[in-house]
Amino acid sequence: MRFQIVGAGLSGCVVARQMAENGHDVEIVEARSHLGGNCHSYEGPTGVEIHSYGPHIFHTDQLEVWEYVNKFVEMTPYSHQVMATTDSGVYSLPINLHTINQFFNQSWSPQECEHAMTSLRREAQGTSFEERGRAALGDNLYENFFKYYTEKQWGRSASDIPGDVFARLPIRFTYGTSYFNHPYQGLPAQGYTLLFERLVDHPGISVFLNSPFRLNERDKSSVLIFTGPVDRLFDYSEGRLAYRTVKFDLSEVDSPGLGCAQMNFCSNSVDYTRKTDFGFLTPNWTGSKTVVATEHSFETTAERSEPPRPRVVTRP
Repeated sequence: MRFQIVGAGLSGCVVARQMAENGHDVEIVEARSHLGGNCHSYEGPTGVEIHSYGPHIFHTDQLEVWEYVNKFVEMTPYSHQVMATTDSGVYSLPINLHTINQFFNQSWSPQECEHAMTSLRREAQGTSFEERGRAALGDNLYENFFKYYTEKQWGRSASDIPGDVFARLPIRFTYGTSYFNHPYQGLPAQGYTLLFERLVDHPGISVFLNSPFRLNERDKSSVLIFTGPVDRLFDYSEGRLAYRTVKFDLSEVDSPGLGCAQMNFCSNSVDYTRKTDFGFLTPNWTGSKTVVATEHSFETTAERSEPPRPRVVTRP
């Protein structure tokens, strides 16, 4: 059987490899000039591994998935640490016991903290992000950590954002600072691009980059697997979905740069959402200059439906 896979990101390349190993012929078509989709990375001018479309940390709770990736590349264990700059100070994220104690100038135990948080909670009056956030955290924590950051990301009022978005954000009553809870976390020791090159390195797989897909031009003798935006699949015949995307301004700075891998800016006093220091995302890197990406969020348009790939490093 023949398969035509649209998109050379993680889903497309893994499916292609599985189909090829099962004896099928596979064709991957990719509109961009590189493998990896939004996970693509490249070595920057200071030697750090730049994640072209923002930080991507590989994490899973499935040993089978972890072992599968390690068949292709060496994965360096890595625990993502995120900090948050607010109007009242700098804190660790996700909100944990240390964050709450620091914010309220307390030294609560986990049990005392849970009890204190209970007094802040109230029944949500609606189902929006705003209502659920205030109900779960109280006004002060919600406004300092989530309201303005989320509004900058989404480009709309938090009262117009679905409440299930808030449910994705963990609140911890321990001092754990790892951003993800999964037991298997890491980064490819030699960058993401090598992972994708090895995934598609099979005689049964053909890859065509710089090849935008058109549904009316598809190979009808093949089974189609489409991994891109569904509105694009139908050439926007029913209009465009309201996707958000991001752009990055890169700066070369002295190491240790931010002092952490990621800093979220939760205040509305700046228009960007976060900064990423790629020196912290480069396994075994010890250079004197790192690269920091400042991230802005904006609505997609017909002209700008993809996050622009940053290549030029600006110098402050």
